[in-house]
Amino acid sequence: MKAASFFVGTFLLGGVAFWLPSITLHAVRGENFCGVDVLALTGLLPVLAVVAAVAAQRLQGSTGGAAFAPLAVSLGVWVLGPLAMFVSATPTGGGFAMQGWWIALPALTALFPLTTFSMATYDGSLGGLLVGSVALAFLFIRGVAQVAVSATCVPTAQEAIGK
Repeated sequence: MKAASFFVGTFLLGGVAFWLPSITLHAVRGENFCGVDVLALTGLLPVLAVVAAVAAQRLQGSTGGAAFAPLAVSLGVWVLGPLAMFVSATPTGGGFAMQGWWIALPALTALFPLTTFSMATYDGSLGGLLVGSVALAFLFIRGVAQVAVSATCVPTAQEAIGK
């Protein structure tokens, strides 16, 4: 149960940490959202995703569950993407300001890999989404490899000297 709650908490932390700057920037800039804002999101969103994953790993400690923090953050980013972009689009007349949003949002969320990608293209966060996803995949692979290496029977140099 503790592992599941850690995964869900990291999922939510990652999704919120990633999408909050985009929501804020769209709310502040509104119709004036431009290319400079896209560049800002492309740089900021991946950094926040990695920070969220590393923070969750450190909170979990050196257990094998910490290796799954980047995966949880990545899933949070992709699954919560349609909801976040609905919120982002609301001030300019899209998202929750549209009629029929209660039908569109569940459908778009259910198809999240495709819809998050396509909505991020129009939202201006596609670059950050792709760079962040690659960075999180790298962190996940590195974490799983470290767990696999530590699970072997070969002692580390420090363990060998200490004995």
